[in-house]
Amino acid sequence: VDLVALSNIVPLSEWSSVIVKTQIATGSPESDELRASLSHVTPGYLSVIRQPLVMGRNFTDADREGAEPVAIVTEGFAKRAFGERSPIGARVFLGFR
Repeated sequence: VDLVALSNIVPLSEWSSVIVKTQIATGSPESDELRASLSHVTPGYLSVIRQPLVMGRNFTDADREGAEPVAIVTEGFAKRAFGERSPIGARVFLGFR
């Protein structure tokens, strides 16, 4: 075994569907809600599934309950939610349905 990481879903499956409302760091809410899949993964997950990180940072051991929440989103989600704006520093609010 070379690499190990954990996930609560099988990669590329839609396990937990959530309604997402985005809010840019300036505080102005977006008008659209988006449907997205949510999964919880451990640090190193992207390396295990051989997915490069395009921008931002990977999860670390410091990203845990009680710490500032962080997320990694797909390029498709970032484009739908933020258009040409950078998703770095944006806030994403989840609403389960």
